[in-house]
Amino acid sequence: RIENALYEAVELLNDKGVVLALQTVGSQGIIGAAAEMAAKGETQITLHIDKVPTYEKGITPREILISQTWGRMLINIDPSMLTMVME
Repeated sequence: RIENALYEAVELLNDKGVVLALQTVGSQGIIGAAAEMAAKGETQITLHIDKVPTYEKGITPREILISQTWGRMLINIDPSMLTMVME
């Protein structure tokens, strides 16, 4: 299942020390998860909505930000490790 693959990937990244913060995305959508993450870290964030994978084409940025996306996670990674994460 995709959920198992997600958790295994997160565990691997965390073991490698890449994960700086992790927040589940649920009924509050990505915007709520990002706001919680920023508040907990007492920092600001930048979201690249155009890079968010979606199940449907034609979804507006607003819909991406506020849609309920159960089973997804928002992960803040060390920027110097981006290339390794993308592989």
